[in-house]
Amino acid sequence: MRRIRTALVALGVVLLPGAALAELFAAIAFSPATGKSGTAWNYETQSLAETEAFAQCGVDDCGTVLWFNQCGAIAVGDGYGYGTGYDLSLDAATTTALQYCDQYAANCQVTAAFCNDGY
Repeated sequence: MRRIRTALVALGVVLLPGAALAELFAAIAFSPATGKSGTAWNYETQSLAETEAFAQCGVDDCGTVLWFNQCGAIAVGDGYGYGTGYDLSLDAATTTALQYCDQYAANCQVTAAFCNDGY
């Protein structure tokens, strides 16, 4: 957050005390046929994040499995069973993703986990 504020000040943007920065969006796209995924974070809109995640996945059957504003994760197991999670912390998001994945597949592992700036 400090890095963004510093950059804004360098550009001549003045932040008033208590002024909030714009909300950022992130997304994870996943292909249930191949297990490939794509990720995107720090986008101004949900739609832009989802479009970029789909492009990063690179497979026609990719679809958005999670969009979020804070931290998110995907865990994938045998047979491409998966689980996702989001939270204010990366640890909590990954724990949730693993818990959900364990309900659908064995040998689940986190394959992507990240946060938007500020978290």
